[in-house]
Amino acid sequence: MCPGGPSLIRLSRRGVSTVGIVSGESRMHHRLTMRACAALAIALILPACQTRGPKDDDAPVIPPGALVFRPESSLSLIHLDQGRYPNLFSSGSYALWVDESVARAKLLKDEKAGIASSEALAEDADFVLANYIVFECRLESIFPDASIAYDVIGLRNIDVYLLTPDGMRVHPIQTLLGAHADEAPLGTLKQFGRTTLLVFPKEDVLSGEQTISDEAPGVRLIIDGFNSAFYFEWSKAPLVDADGQPIVIPPPEKTLAGKLGFASFYSKLRVLAHKFR
Repeated sequence: MCPGGPSLIRLSRRGVSTVGIVSGESRMHHRLTMRACAALAIALILPACQTRGPKDDDAPVIPPGALVFRPESSLSLIHLDQGRYPNLFSSGSYALWVDESVARAKLLKDEKAGIASSEALAEDADFVLANYIVFECRLESIFPDASIAYDVIGLRNIDVYLLTPDGMRVHPIQTLLGAHADEAPLGTLKQFGRTTLLVFPKEDVLSGEQTISDEAPGVRLIIDGFNSAFYFEWSKAPLVDADGQPIVIPPPEKTLAGKLGFASFYSKLRVLAHKFR
């Protein structure tokens, strides 16, 4: 059951250096849970609303864009589509769709490490979650040519885009490369790794339509370069389980948080909240 209360609950400003607590529960956990619950509730309500007759003038109106595509799983591992170099990226590469549940997991990760988050950062995170699709993309390569391996993890000479079921390509509006690449020996080769944030708008600026329709069965994130194409794929989340019960939002301790914590992740993205708000 989703907790009650307002949809946005701010952190305390009373000189507290750690994340505030409401009735034994983190305020920020609460607000992120409320966002996820609200999205699920709207998704469950809409089909019932559509069955009402034309005379039901009191039927609730679902605002445009309220029902959005929700991935069944936030994590996707890399897959080869086609190309000349199937070993361009290594199997440790993944992309994480950072929605409310992943944000909660990142927050929990920070709390366990003693890293505090401010109210201002929480507000910026809210704005980013509401308006953008963000992927934490971890790319690793042990390609025999070390110079190419280093280039591909930094997306140099690589085309990146979302591919929808209707064939539409959507390129990121912002790509934030990790400041440093990881490097480690692996036998006679070197393994390179880098974490990059890819930002896409939830709605098209000109048409106002959703980037990914809520009716789409799935979506792919394409990584294309060096005559080789790879992809990450997400399927649409079911609204109910096999018994017809609403899907329960997983607790943050059972959700993959990725490499970046809440503060680090949203500090990199907060310019979006100020520039485009």
